Amino acid sequence: MTAPVTAPGTIGSASWRRPERKEPALTPLTDVVFLLLAFFMLAGQVQRSDAVAVAPPASSSEALPTHGVELLVTADGELWLNDERIAVDALPAAAAKIATQPLLVKADADLPVEKLRATLATLRRAGVAEAALATRPRLGPPP
Repeated sequence: MTAPVTAPGTIGSASWRRPERKEPALTPLTDVVFLLLAFFMLAGQVQRSDAVAVAPPASSSEALPTHGVELLVTADGELWLNDERIAVDALPAAAAKIATQPLLVKADADLPVEKLRATLATLRRAGVAEAALATRPRLGPPP
């Protein structure tokens, strides 16, 4: 006796199919979430951070344009020129190299004013033509 001929997808007289999935596929959703996470992690660091933490004093002046060269002065008097630490006695030579470029000085609010004035005088003697002092916006009305 020969077996009866059946249509594809059937075994004997009963047909079979895959069971239907009741829960949604989560793999595409997981892929999208990880892509968004990677995007925001990369796009979140838009502004370059300073080499050391400096809290400039408050001011009610308008915002300045960005400068090419930055000099950071910490509360302890440490100097950082374009994210590289320099000694105080090396400032005149380093400032002479960048004398034609605009300079942004970011001094900590806790830095004694005598040290800031000495630093600015050193920059002036080295031939720095344009220097701006960075401040942060004042939150209240001007005094």
